[in-house]
Amino acid sequence: MGEYLDKRCRCQKFEIIGVCGRDKKHAYWGYDRLEGIEPATFQTAGWLFMKDKNGVYYEGELIKSADPHTFVALGTVPYGKDRKYIYRGLLKIRKADPNTFVVIN
Repeated sequence: MGEYLDKRCRCQKFEIIGVCGRDKKHAYWGYDRLEGIEPATFQTAGWLFMKDKNGVYYEGELIKSADPHTFVALGTVPYGKDRKYIYRGLLKIRKADPNTFVVIN
């Protein structure tokens, strides 16, 4: 993957971060360039979640209400939480309490 993306993005330095990657100007999920993401602060957040200083993303899509400063993934399932909400992928779970919510595998 890194070799393909190195040629595609024509960059000097490319960093692979799990199934994601970044160069100086862009962030990538798989082979797709992610638009609007700050590559300098881009990181994986667990499972298929990722974040930068401006937002939280699931499979490359913005989770509109998620707080990137407090967001964490909950294990190896598509659940995550921030200080206010629980998320299942892109969906906010209404009335779920992030202080008491537990994933049962």
